Amino acid sequence: MRARRSSFATAGSASVRAVVLILLVLGMAQGASGKGPRRGAVKATPAVLREKVQAALARSDFAEAHKLVDDSYRQAPQPEKLFLLAQVAQAEGQAQAARDLFRRFLADMGTEGPQSQKLAQSAVAGPLLPSGEVNVEGDRGALVYVDDHPVGVLPLLTPLWLSTGAHKISVLSGSKRQEEQYKVLAARKADLRFNLSSDVVVATLQPAALLVLFPTASEGQKPLSLSSDEVSALEQGAQSALSGKPFGLQTQSVALLAAPHLANCLADWNCQKTLGEENQANWLLLLSVEVTQRWRGARDLKLRLAAHDPAIAEPAASAERMCTACTADKAKQIATELFGVVVPEATSRPRGTLIVQSVPDGAEVHLGARLMGHTPLKRTVWAGTYPLVISKRGFSPLQREVTVTAGQRQTVEVTLLLGTLGDATKVPSSLLPEYSEEPSNPAKTAAGLRPRWRIVTGASAVVLGAVTVGFGISALAVNNHCVAGLQDASMQCGQIYDTLPPGAALTSVGGVALLAGSMLLAWPG
Repeated sequence: MRARRSSFATAGSASVRAVVLILLVLGMAQGASGKGPRRGAVKATPAVLREKVQAALARSDFAEAHKLVDDSYRQAPQPEKLFLLAQVAQAEGQAQAARDLFRRFLADMGTEGPQSQKLAQSAVAGPLLPSGEVNVEGDRGALVYVDDHPVGVLPLLTPLWLSTGAHKISVLSGSKRQEEQYKVLAARKADLRFNLSSDVVVATLQPAALLVLFPTASEGQKPLSLSSDEVSALEQGAQSALSGKPFGLQTQSVALLAAPHLANCLADWNCQKTLGEENQANWLLLLSVEVTQRWRGARDLKLRLAAHDPAIAEPAASAERMCTACTADKAKQIATELFGVVVPEATSRPRGTLIVQSVPDGAEVHLGARLMGHTPLKRTVWAGTYPLVISKRGFSPLQREVTVTAGQRQTVEVTLLLGTLGDATKVPSSLLPEYSEEPSNPAKTAAGLRPRWRIVTGASAVVLGAVTVGFGISALAVNNHCVAGLQDASMQCGQIYDTLPPGAALTSVGGVALLAGSMLLAWPG
C-alpha cells in the first residue's frame, strides 16, 4: 500500500508539473499575441478597484466604470461596492438610483470608513425626488438587478428606492434568471415576489387614496390661496385619520410629479379623475377649502370633503366642517375629524356592475338625467335602484328601473323599436326621471348655496313688500269714493277720499321690496 501511494504521488507530481508547464507556455503565447484577460474582470483589491473606477469616471467613461464595479460585485457582493455603484450612478446623473444605492450601502455597511458614511448620509438626505419603493423577494443569495445593473443580494435589508417610471427588475441565481418590467409610481409601495422554479412573478401594489386639495369661493369671488402651513396641517390631519387603514395616503404634490400638466385644473372632475388614473389611486379624496379673511389676519376655513371611487362620478360619502379663526393645530384637528367620518363611510359603501346591451348598438344610456355612455355599456355603480332611459335616433326610447346588487353584475338587454323620436338627437326631458348622478364638485356646489342672511332678508322683504302692496292697492281702490258717514240728507257727499298719491307710492315701494326679496331668494350663490 505504501509503495502504491508513493508511485501514485510521484506520477501525480509529474502530471501536475506537466500541466503547469503547459499553462505557462499558453500564457506566454497569449501575452505574445496581445490578448489578455477579459476587460473588466476585476480581481483587484478594493483600493485598486476604487482607483480604476475613479479613473474611468474622470474621463467620463461611465460604461467602463459600470463594467468594473458590476463584474466585481457579481464575483463578490460587498457593501463597499454598493458605495462605488452609487458613485457611478451619481456621476451619470441618476440621482434617485444613487440615493437607493447609498441607502442600502448604509444598511449593509461593513468596515467602510466614516467619510464614506457621511457622503452616503448626505446623498440620502437630499431633496425629495419622484420615487417609489419596491420590495423584492426571492431565493436567498440571488443577485438583484435594476436596468441590468446589480444592486444587491437577497434578502435586501431595505426595499429598492426607484425613480418613477418603467424599470426592468430581475434576479439571478446560478444559471437561472427572471425579470419583470415594472412601472414605479410616486410615493407608492409595491412587492415583487420572484419564483425561479415556477418562472412566476407576483406584483402587489399597496392601495392608496389620492388627496386633491384646492381652494374655492362663492360665485363672483376670487378664491383665496391656502398657505403652506394650512396645506401641511390639512394633509397631516388626513394622514392621521387614515393611520391604520389598509391603504396609504398620496398627496397631490407627489401625484403631480408624474403628471405636472394637470396642476392647473384640479377643481375639475375630469382632471381629478385623470390624476387618479395616472397614479392608479383606489380612492379620490377631494377636499375643497373656502377661505374667508377676517380682521387682524385671522382666517376662516370651510372644508368640504367628497370621497370617490375613480370609476364612479357620484361620491360615496361627503361632509363639511367649519374652522373659525383657524390655526394650523385647529385645522389639523378638524381635518382629522372630517376624514375620520367620510372615509369609513365611503369605503364601506357597496357597489356593483351595470351592463346595458341594446339592439341595435350605439344607444344612449341615461342614469336619470346624466348620460352614462352608449351601448354596449359596462359601468361600476353604487348598489341601489336606478331609473334608466335607453334611446337612439329614430327609435322609441325605453325607460327601465334596475336594481344593482352589491358585488353582482346586473344586465339590462333591450330591443329598440322604430318610432316616435324621428330625427331627434336628444331624449325629451319629460322622459327623464328626476335623478342625477352628477359628480359632487365642491367648487360648483358652493355656488348653489345661499347665505342665511340672504334667506332671512329676502323672506322679510317679500312679506313686507306684499303687505305694502296690499295697503297701496286698498288706497287706490277707495280713491274718489265718498267718506262713509259724511253724506247729507240729499245723498250729497260732503267729503271724498283723495288717496291716489299714497296708494301709488305704497304700491311702488311694496312692489320694489317684493321684487328685491324674490331676487335674494331665487338668485343662486
